[in-house]
This record gives sequence, structure tokens and C-alpha cells, in this order.
Amino acid sequence: MRKNYLLILAGLLGAASLQAQTVVASLDFEDESQKGKFATEYAATPGLSFFGDYVNYKDTDEWDERQTWDRGFKLSFPMKVETPYRVSFWAKVDPSYQGADAQGSRTLESTELTSWLSKGMEYYDKSILSYGMDHKNGPRDGVLFNGEWQHVSYVVYNPTAEAMDATIPSWQGGDPYPVRFGGNGESYKEHFDGKLPEIYFFIANMFCPVTYYLDDIVIEEGVTVREVTYSDEIIKV
Repeated sequence: MRKNYLLILAGLLGAASLQAQTVVASLDFEDESQKGKFATEYAATPGLSFFGDYVNYKDTDEWDERQTWDRGFKLSFPMKVETPYRVSFWAKVDPSYQGADAQGSRTLESTELTSWLSKGMEYYDKSILSYGMDHKNGPRDGVLFNGEWQHVSYVVYNPTAEAMDATIPSWQGGDPYPVRFGGNGESYKEHFDGKLPEIYFFIANMFCPVTYYLDDIVIEEGVTVREVTYSDEIIKV
């Protein structure tokens, strides 16, 4: 598939070096052998090794052309602490849709796409402290989605487990831990002793009633950045 390359660096302020980087996860949607690896139940399974998973999967969805409104897509992979990662993928997104205001009048709304790296599992996870794309109307600031293939890229720095656990919202993890995973009436938070499980994943969320396409997801480890910013601190890398 030919695409016009649009280089984007979103999320963290960073600069890629020319040093060798390691691809720790990649996925296109053309390999027939990958079909069986996409089942919704796996999103919540702790410790299970899998390539990817549709969230809010519908029975009528097909492998090569899924209905993507109100869906998300997760890709699980290992991460190291105190290490920067680059996420990149291609997105083809309708730029707008017809909505309505509080009075019921029709409005033209801009499409949003969110994407970041998270730690934990379904119902007990936390985005890594610096967002990738948080409710973006385009692949980077100043560039809107245009209905054509556009390249998205952002850099994320994975901090220590202590730093991540300190940011868990108080309401997170209160749901009952599933019996099918060995739960016995305790909550997610109780089951994991208030700490996020060592599971990492990429996620792209598609919330607007338009057509989204994703392709060629690549996650690289060992990229070089000048500095990363989260909370009120700047960390030199």
C-alpha cells in the first residue's frame, strides 16, 4: 500500500537519534495466520502473551474490515522501566461527523482519535505518565485528519513502577476481580495489593461515529530523546 509519508513527533518533546533501535512489537493486518490471536476476552487476561485485541468487539465484525465506531484496539508487548519508546502507525480517518448541540440543532464535529501506552489490565490500568495522543483531531498539532493515510508517531518514557503506582486514581480498581482469573470476591486493587500488574499495551481508541483504519503499528525501544516532561518535572534522558 503506497502512502505519502508524513513525519510526526507528538506527545513528548523529543528528538530521535541515528542510533540503532529495537522493534519490540509490530503488527499489520494482512497475515492470515494472525486471525486467531484477536479475541476480546484476552484484553482482561493477566500475563497472557498475545499480539492484539479489539475492545468492544462485535460479533458481526470481520478481520479485514471491522466496524470501528465505539471500538478500541490493544497491542500487548514487554516494556522496560526508565526507557523511552517510539510508537508509530498509519491512520486513515474521516475528519468530521454530524453531531447535535444541547438544543438538538445539527453541528459539524471534528473526529477524535486517542492513543497512548498503558500499564495494567482491563479495569485496572493507567496510561503511562505522558500521553501520546489525547483527544486529537489530527495526527499532530496544526494538521487535521483528512480522510487519507497519515503517519502518526509519538514518544513515551516508561518510569519506575513506584512512579506509576503513585498516579493510580483512587477510584481505579474497585471492580470485582473475575472468578475466571482466580478471583474470590476481592477487587482488582486488592488482588494486586494496590500495584499495577506488569502488563503493558498500546491502545488506540475510536470514539466518533466515523470510519477509522489503522495499519502498520510499530513500537521501538531505545530511542533517544533530549528530555521528557510529566507532572511538573523535566527528566533528562
